[in-house]
Amino acid sequence: MSFRFIYQLIICFTLPGLCAFAQDAKSEEGPVMEVIDSFLKAIDQKDTALFNSLLIANAQAFVQQGDEVKARTMKMLVDFPANQQWKERLNQDKVKMTISGTVASVTAPYLFYIDNVLSHCGHESFSLVKEKAGWKITSLTYTVQGDSCH
Repeated sequence: MSFRFIYQLIICFTLPGLCAFAQDAKSEEGPVMEVIDSFLKAIDQKDTALFNSLLIANAQAFVQQGDEVKARTMKMLVDFPANQQWKERLNQDKVKMTISGTVASVTAPYLFYIDNVLSHCGHESFSLVKEKAGWKITSLTYTVQGDSCH
């Protein structure tokens, strides 16, 4: 067998698989982004049930503010204050998503408002896994930058 023939065989067998893998990942972009959009909606609407339904049982949050990094269970984050309205917005033009099989990550800069006044901004990264019931958030890592929001 010639090297060229072997090369052609490799291309014929791997390229369709790679294309199918890319198409599968592309078809999951909508469902993954729906989870992120629902997460933001839960914050806007102070919907604890919706918020918790988007998480795996032990989902974690890692928060970096200055030189300090804090870790906590995400379900602890949903103590929505009754006297404040929270809104979080992602910079949709800068959302980056990577999907590999049943694992996904979504990163983007964000702005966080309290009572319609910009409180802080930063960058966040969601990690997700696909379960039988659909995509769930496993962790959220984000920065808090209060004085450098533009």
